[in-house]
Amino acid sequence: MVKWALDESRLEPTWEVLQEYERAREVTRWLTVRLVEAVPHRVHVGVGERLGLRGRDGLVRLPSERVAEVFMEACIHGWPVDGQTVVQAFARRQAATGKPRLGAYERRLLEAKAEAHYSFFQVEEAVPGMGLRAKDGRTGKVFFLMDRGLGLQPDAAGLWYGSRLMTVGPWKMTTGACLPLGHASDLRVEELSREAFAIDDPNASEHEGAMQCTVVCLQRLAARATSGRAVATSDPISAVTLLAPADPERR
Repeated sequence: MVKWALDESRLEPTWEVLQEYERAREVTRWLTVRLVEAVPHRVHVGVGERLGLRGRDGLVRLPSERVAEVFMEACIHGWPVDGQTVVQAFARRQAATGKPRLGAYERRLLEAKAEAHYSFFQVEEAVPGMGLRAKDGRTGKVFFLMDRGLGLQPDAAGLWYGSRLMTVGPWKMTTGACLPLGHASDLRVEELSREAFAIDDPNASEHEGAMQCTVVCLQRLAARATSGRAVATSDPISAVTLLAPADPERR
């Protein structure tokens, strides 16, 4: 197993590193399934309304698998109830009761998911077979994002993304969808970052900033899917597929 004290700047796509990444990814997928099952109905409703995905009939409509992934990721990480998100409440219950039963590695990854934060970042360099070296748009900090798929993107350098990130030893991983925003040349980066994270509002929570960034990212995706028609930041996301209402018994 790769030691979690390694310097990320020295990471190379060795078999050992990639095996550790694949193991962490597999465990986090399993944890995500458990967390999806724990999402209350009121969180589905709140996130659906905030992202512009809930219609007047009360149904949450999802235009694609990517948007469905964004929706569930926001439900798990981005909508506090009684001061805790779903993943934070799940982690505290697990620590207190020991249920579900987890090993030390699984608990460490669950804690990492509970501490994840939203990042608006630009790719500095793609590392084929591993992922990306990127710079956070708010802090300017350079980090390594382990994601083999993103590492294979052509002309990745200069692209901006929005995603919630968790720290796994010497690298970071996404907790869910990684939404493409485009190149700096067609982005008002500073304005978008300020709007998305409410930097000028000292009372704004990190969760609300992340949710606003998610809204902005989804609107860009919707704009690309509508034959070049611009989508204003206040427009709801149009939908073509349907998600049945959440079970009202799961409050």
